[in-house]
Amino acid sequence: MKALIFDLDGVVADSAAAHRRSWARLAGEEGMAFDDHAARALLGLTREDSLSVFLGGRVLDADQRADWLARKQLHFLDELARMSPDDALPGVLDLLAEAARAGMPCALASSSRNARAVLDRLRLAHAFAFVADGASVAAPKPAPDIFLLAARSIGVPPAEALVIEDSAAGAEAALRGGFALVTVGAEHLSPRHFESLAGVTLAELGRATPG
Repeated sequence: MKALIFDLDGVVADSAAAHRRSWARLAGEEGMAFDDHAARALLGLTREDSLSVFLGGRVLDADQRADWLARKQLHFLDELARMSPDDALPGVLDLLAEAARAGMPCALASSSRNARAVLDRLRLAHAFAFVADGASVAAPKPAPDIFLLAARSIGVPPAEALVIEDSAAGAEAALRGGFALVTVGAEHLSPRHFESLAGVTLAELGRATPG
């Protein structure tokens, strides 16, 4: 294992909760139901794909879709303004610091177009040698493109990089790209799984790397 590639929402930051509250506000405006199950279905998806899942078969024209996405983004920006370094998830700062001491490059590969803004709020932009966001590739997760771009940009082949993910789409993307995978969070999406990164070391992560 020569590099780490992190997802953002639910791995590095509690921004997944901010997105959930943003979608819930939009649902309230439209008289729609929105619960934790619906929120989980949006994890790892692009804005457009998230809206399609959120609509659940309801059809909007292009102007309506643009309006709904704009309102959701405004709600998220309200949430983002409240974020601080305290919103970094447990264990992330320690793991990034250990990687820096070991000279191991870290990249971030997120479907969110707000990834850089979130990192700025967390004061973590300096910790990543490369950041790929939702605008970086044409094919979103579960296509492996965003992870392949991140690995290429930090000069590490996929077989020597470990992806840390919390979504089914992201986990599939990592495996399709030939990366070792660790998942975190409530859902056990891989054999190598942690409830959180609290107390997790590079040595433990390295055991997830084949060979």
